[in-house]
Amino acid sequence: MAQGASSPRRVPWIKRLFMSPASRRLLAKAEAEAAAAGARRTVYVNVGLPPSELDGHGRAPQYPANQIRTAKYTVVSFVPKNLFEQFRRAANMYFLFLLILQFVPAVTTGSPGLSALALFTIVLLTMAKDGYEDSRRSVSDREANRAPAAVLGNGW
Repeated sequence: MAQGASSPRRVPWIKRLFMSPASRRLLAKAEAEAAAAGARRTVYVNVGLPPSELDGHGRAPQYPANQIRTAKYTVVSFVPKNLFEQFRRAANMYFLFLLILQFVPAVTTGSPGLSALALFTIVLLTMAKDGYEDSRRSVSDREANRAPAAVLGNGW
């Protein structure tokens, strides 16, 4: 029997915003149980759970799924998160600032549409690259999550 005193890692609010409702419910339940239990969890190895560890229906407590997820985006969050990530880069902010200046008649040096086309082309190409990379990460995650795992039994 081993005890761990570490508390579960807090999920940032931006990730909570784009979580599925089922994941949000699981996370809220796990956080509530961790807070109620003083953020401790007892692990029993090759020993049945004592009755004090079972819930009101005699079942073992449910914990969040133990799955790997390295993908940054979901279908719903891809465009907003990707645009946010792209415009955090100094170069994209600089070119966006120049594009805005192109719409001021006193400062314009050429066609604002041409400047917009260049920026939007770069943003779209980068978005396509990020989407492809994220889809490959999702495939890799799915393969890792479906891989067979060895489960220790009574004889270890």
